[in-house]
Amino acid sequence: MKSVIVHYQEIALKGRNRPYFVERLVRNLRESTADLDVAEVRALVGRIELVLGPAAEWDAVRERLRRAFGVANFAQAGRGPLDLDALAAEILRDLGDRDPASFRVSARRADKRFPLTSPEIERELGGRIKMARGWRVDLEHPALTIHVEFLTKQAFYSFGREPGAGGLPAGVSGRVACLLSGGIDSPVAAYRMMRRGCRVHFVHFHSYPILSRASQEKVRELSTILTRYQLQSRLYLVAFGEIQQQVVLSVPAPLRVVIYRRLMMRIAERLARRSHARALVTGEVVGQVASQTLENLAVIGSVAAMPILRPLVGCDKDEITAEAQALGTYPVSIIPDQDCCTLFTPRHPATRARLSVVEKAERALRPSVDEIVEAAVAAAIVEDFQFPVVESKAASREGTRNEERGMRNELGGLAVKLTPGKLAGMKAVSNARGVIAAAAMDQRGSLQKALAKEKGGEITDAMLEEFKSLVTEVLTPHASAILLDPEWGLPASKRRAKNAGLLLAYEKTGYDKTGPGRLPDLLDHWSVRRLKEADADCVKILLYYTPFDPKPINDRKHAWVERIGDECRANDIPFFLEFVCYEEGVDEKGFDFARKKPEAVVGSMAEFTKDRYGVDVMKVEVPVNMKFVEGAKAFGGEKAYSKADTIDWFRRAAGVATRPFIYLSAGVSNAEFTESLALATEADVRFAGVLCGRATWKDGIPVYGKQGAEAFRAWLQADGVKNINNVNDGLKAASAWYSFYGVSSPDALA
Repeated sequence: MKSVIVHYQEIALKGRNRPYFVERLVRNLRESTADLDVAEVRALVGRIELVLGPAAEWDAVRERLRRAFGVANFAQAGRGPLDLDALAAEILRDLGDRDPASFRVSARRADKRFPLTSPEIERELGGRIKMARGWRVDLEHPALTIHVEFLTKQAFYSFGREPGAGGLPAGVSGRVACLLSGGIDSPVAAYRMMRRGCRVHFVHFHSYPILSRASQEKVRELSTILTRYQLQSRLYLVAFGEIQQQVVLSVPAPLRVVIYRRLMMRIAERLARRSHARALVTGEVVGQVASQTLENLAVIGSVAAMPILRPLVGCDKDEITAEAQALGTYPVSIIPDQDCCTLFTPRHPATRARLSVVEKAERALRPSVDEIVEAAVAAAIVEDFQFPVVESKAASREGTRNEERGMRNELGGLAVKLTPGKLAGMKAVSNARGVIAAAAMDQRGSLQKALAKEKGGEITDAMLEEFKSLVTEVLTPHASAILLDPEWGLPASKRRAKNAGLLLAYEKTGYDKTGPGRLPDLLDHWSVRRLKEADADCVKILLYYTPFDPKPINDRKHAWVERIGDECRANDIPFFLEFVCYEEGVDEKGFDFARKKPEAVVGSMAEFTKDRYGVDVMKVEVPVNMKFVEGAKAFGGEKAYSKADTIDWFRRAAGVATRPFIYLSAGVSNAEFTESLALATEADVRFAGVLCGRATWKDGIPVYGKQGAEAFRAWLQADGVKNINNVNDGLKAASAWYSFYGVSSPDALA
C-alpha cells in the first residue's frame, strides 16, 4: 500500500475559503515529510493523498501525520480501479493473511456520477470479500472495517484509520507571539494557538549574565519540540536581569512583579509587531500566582494595544500538566533552572495593584520606560528553528544551515547580510525612504502590436526605441527606477533621470506556444554578466506560473528560476522575479479565473519566497481582480469577492512572503491600480513598493500612434506624470525594502 489518504474535518466547513486552507495543509504535509521519501502530496476531492516512495517508513510517516494540525484522520491506502471486480481483487490481495472475526465495508462516493450509491457499493464489495474469505459481516461492531472511497477516476481503500491532531493547518490564522517562560504552562498555551492555525513566535526573558544560561537552553529545547508541530519557529531572547535591577532601585517592592510583567508585555508587543504578529499569548491562569489575579491581569494587560490571548486562563494545574506530558514538553519544563521570575521577587507582591499607583511608580524609572523597552528590543537575539532539517548531500550540516537558513531577519527567512553588489543594486532602484517606486517600460511584442493597431501600419525598431525613450525621459524624474529591455530599451536607459536606477529584463517576450505550460526562455545574446555590463543595477525575469500546473511543467520552471538565481549570485546583482498567474484554456480577465486567482497568487508567492531560488524581490500581482470586488470603483456587477474577502486575500498573500515584494500593475487602468494599492494599505500589509508600467502610459499609445512623438511627449508631461504621481501617492504606506530584514537602514546589511 503505497499511499496515505488524509481526511480533514474543520477545513471542510470553510466554504469558498476552503481551497486556501487545503493548499496550506498540503504544503505543511509536504514540508513535514520532506525527509521521508514521500514522492508527492496532492489534493484530491475532499481529501489529500501522500504517495510514498520505496524507502518511506510507515512508522515515521505516521508520527509526522499525527502531529499535523488540520488532519482529522489518516490511513495507509491502496489504489484501485472503479471496476468492482478488479477493486475487490486488489483489496483481497492487500488483506494478506488477516483473519478478523468479523468485517464490514464502509464506502464513500465522492463522485456522484458513479452509477452505484455508497450502500450499494458496500453490499457489492462486501459480498465479494465474504465469498472469497468466508468472514462474518457485522455492521455494528466489526473487528475490521474496510474503508473504500470512490473518486472520479480511481478508488482508494484502507483498513482502519488513525486520528490526527485536528484543528487548523499551521499558518492559516496569522502570527502570534507567545511569552515562553520555560515552565509548564506557556508551551501548552503556545501549542493550543498552533492548533488554531496560528504561527507562534516565542519571546523569552532571561537574566543572564546575572544568572546562568540554563533558562535559555530550556527554551531552546522547548522551541525545538514545539517546532515539530508548526515546522518553523522564531525565538527572541531578551536580557531582563539588568532591567529588573533598575526596577528594584526605583519601585516599591510590592509593585515590582506587576511592573516586571508590564515591561515584558511592552517589549513582547514591540517584537511581535516587527514580525507582523497580531496578538500576544501567555500561559497565565487566574489565581495561580500573585501576578495572575484578575486585578493584576487587568493592570498588566493595559499596556498592550494588541490582544492578549490566554488559552489556559480557566484551567487547573493537573489539566495543564497532563497536556504538557502528552505534548512532550513536560520533561523539559520541570528541569530546575534560575529564570528571571525568581530574581528580585519580593516576599509579599501586590495582588490587587491599582493602575494609577503602578503608572506613578513607572514614571520614577530611570532610564524611562520607553528607553528601557527600546534598548531591550534592539538587543534581543533572534534564533530560528526548522523541522525537519533537510540537509544537502553536498554540504556539511553547518554549511547547509548557512546556505538554506542563514541568519534570519525579523519577518521571514532571509540572510541579514547582503553582498556589496546586491546592496548597491537595491539602493539604486529605491527612493530615499527605501521604497521601490519604479516605472516599467520593458513591453515588447504587446507594445508593438498596440502601436501598430493605432498607427495603422508597421512599427519600426526606431519607433519602439523612441516611444520607450520618451516614457523614460518624462517619467523617471518621478520614479526611483525604470525597467527596460535590452532589445529596444538601451537607448532609453541613457535618457533616464539621474535619480533613477535601471532594471533590465532577461527573458524573451511572450512564452513558448508550441506546447503546454507557457514555458519561458531567455534572450539569446544576453547573460547576467552582459546585462550588468550594460549598466543594469538589477536583473528581472518574467515567468508565467501557476502552482496547479502538472509537476513536470513546474519542475522545469523551478529549475529555470534556480539557474537564474545562481547566475545573479555569481555576478553579485539583485534578482527580481515577476510571476504572472494563468490557467490554460481560461480567460484570465474573466470571472472563472478571478475566483481562482487568489489561490494561484498565494501559492506562487509561497513557492518563490524560498531561499533556494535566490530571489531578492518578488514582483507580484494584486491577489484579486478588482473588477469582481463588490463595492470597488472598477466593479462590473459580477461578484467574486466581498471587500472583506479582498482584504483577507491581501493579508494571506503577504503572510507567506519571507522577502521583499512589490506589486505590478498587470495592464489595468491607473484608477484600478491605485485603488488596489489603497486596499493593500487598508489591509495593513507590508509591501516594498511597485513596478508600474502600463497603468501610467498605456493611454498615451493612441496619441503616439495617431499624432506622433511630440504630441505623446505633451501627453506624458500632463497625464503620464499625473498617473505616476497617483501611484506614488498610493505608496505612502509602503515599507522600505530593507525593513524586511529587520533593520532601520540599508547600511546595516553591509
